[in-house]
Amino acid sequence: MTLAKIVFPMGLLLPGSMAFCQQTGTVVDRTPGSAARAGITVTRIIPKAICETPGSASAGEVRSLPEMLFARSWDNLVCIRHVDGKTEQLRRDVPDGVASADGSAIAYWNSDKHELHVFLTASGANTVVENLPGANLRDMAWSAKGHVLSYLPTSASPAGIRSFDADSGKWILFEGSFVGVVAPPDAKHAVAVNVDGVKSFSLTDATGEVIAKVKYAASAEYSGGGKYLGILGSTSIAEQNRPPATAAQTPIEEDDGPDCTGGSFALILEDTRTKQLVDVPFPKGFDTVLDFAFSPDENAIAVTFGVVGCDYPGDRARIYLVSLPNMKLTPISPEDKLSVKPVWTPDGKTIVYLDYTGSDSPLVALELATRKVSRLTNPGQFGPDTWLAWR
Repeated sequence: MTLAKIVFPMGLLLPGSMAFCQQTGTVVDRTPGSAARAGITVTRIIPKAICETPGSASAGEVRSLPEMLFARSWDNLVCIRHVDGKTEQLRRDVPDGVASADGSAIAYWNSDKHELHVFLTASGANTVVENLPGANLRDMAWSAKGHVLSYLPTSASPAGIRSFDADSGKWILFEGSFVGVVAPPDAKHAVAVNVDGVKSFSLTDATGEVIAKVKYAASAEYSGGGKYLGILGSTSIAEQNRPPATAAQTPIEEDDGPDCTGGSFALILEDTRTKQLVDVPFPKGFDTVLDFAFSPDENAIAVTFGVVGCDYPGDRARIYLVSLPNMKLTPISPEDKLSVKPVWTPDGKTIVYLDYTGSDSPLVALELATRKVSRLTNPGQFGPDTWLAWR
């Protein structure tokens, strides 16, 4: 009996169909006098994502980027991009998580076992922080200094914010109803968001205080030195201070059909010393804020402005530089791209963001001094890539 192996395109085997994966077929030939039947065996080969790419030697490469941890969504890869542009795999099958400020730890939620894990990137050690049967994770954040992880599970008893110090192993619970957690500027506090604003808790004596009174707050973020607190809320400060509309002033809804669009968000800035709250203005043609990041020197914010729509990130998403404290707006990402999730390099000279325009969704870098844009990753069909931390 002779054997011949033939590789068939799936389009030839299944006319009119499309195949995402490579296909192989094996044909078995019949020798004279043999009773064997000829047949075809079709085996699906599932593509596997990889991190490895050669170093970049292109002339337009942005310089002075430190090592970068990033996640590749397909196969839940955690990858490293070295200073020479070469990328390689750190770990496979780690669910989407949040990295500590120094990149030494990644916290993630195991939805099958309802467990919170902390993975140490250097040693590979994986610690189960808490098992909460029936619960799910709503939000988590690391402190800007140290390694304190605050997290908010849903359907947990008792309800509240949990904080875990990965260095000491200390764990503490702050009971209450919250919508999210905030990365505090130090390792001495846990900060949480509820519908009335932002509240800070002392990890030393468990006392708490309201630090920003904002109605319908959704999330918040400190600047690196703690000078400012940025808050995303469904109503701006101007709207909150406006007298309530009378029945005659309330517009009548004419369309009772289903609406797939989400709510809009305003960015509210608090001076943490004076507690003064101000609205960050919208550029013309935009009506919501998708995300934001403070510069290391606290003199600017990179803000992704968008237009309310049905699908993330919508039809328009552009990153602007908002100078502080004068609130001057300068667009920095291309107008014809969908640019989201900006992060600053530690030296404040470059902004890395996710280009959500194409099918691969890579990370790109914008050098602020030259406005030079360089592609940093090449996920192909395995994207999008998500920045995790600098190392």
